[in-house]
Amino acid sequence: MPAVSVQLGPYSRRLRRGTVGELDGRSRQGRFARDLEAQLARYAGGPNASIGDLPITIRLTISRICITSAQLNALDDKLAAGDAWTDLDSRTANGLANRLRLLLRELKPAATKGSGPTALAEYLASRTVASGAGQ
Repeated sequence: MPAVSVQLGPYSRRLRRGTVGELDGRSRQGRFARDLEAQLARYAGGPNASIGDLPITIRLTISRICITSAQLNALDDKLAAGDAWTDLDSRTANGLANRLRLLLRELKPAATKGSGPTALAEYLASRTVASGAGQ
């Protein structure tokens, strides 16, 4: 008997609970969420970071980004399939897109070594040295 793959809809309980761990890693949505989680962990923690290496606040933000993206993908699938697009779907999609935008804005990239001076005094000192060397 073939395994039944359960499709998650935009209003699924699993997505409303808000944890990436509840998504089945074998499903398309689960693979997408795991891949997105890994990419965001590397973005926020550096090239070799995993989700467990990050502080809890960043892990929570990444988890919410993954769930919100999965909900938006489910709404996109519903629209692409030609199902009836309701007013609730439209408002939900707009709210989720705004939520995703705000969550992504809160996630900061990892500081990279040699990314330049961080303090104003260091920057001004480097400009003074550079302008003195050119004379």
